[in-house]
Amino acid sequence: MGCENRVKRQDGYILIKVGKDHHLAHADGYAFEHRVIAEKNLKRRLEKNETVHHINGIKDDNRPSNIKVCPSRAHHIFEHRAENCNRKHPDEKNVWIECACGCGQKLLKYGSQGRPKKAIDGHRFKAPDYIYRI
Repeated sequence: MGCENRVKRQDGYILIKVGKDHHLAHADGYAFEHRVIAEKNLKRRLEKNETVHHINGIKDDNRPSNIKVCPSRAHHIFEHRAENCNRKHPDEKNVWIECACGCGQKLLKYGSQGRPKKAIDGHRFKAPDYIYRI
């Protein structure tokens, strides 16, 4: 890595020279800049389970306003999903809803993969009144 204090890895992340004694440092004395900035934002060390997320998805954009600390890997993965995917958030409760076919039975809003459900498997959706069959 030479004598540089700030370098960009091939995967897009920025490493900064912090010294071999720094708690975030790798063996060469460099640490991920986004993790150092996250700790400065928090005014404490990152906990073992916390993960740092780049809000805009750009790995070398380490402005404090673009850094978010996620409490777990599951939360971090959720942050990377499409905004409108409607998947269950890790902290969200899986509530009971009524089957969309009109049978009156209840089902959990999200399936085992966190995807939303509207009807019990095998039940057909009730067509809205404005849809006419010819």
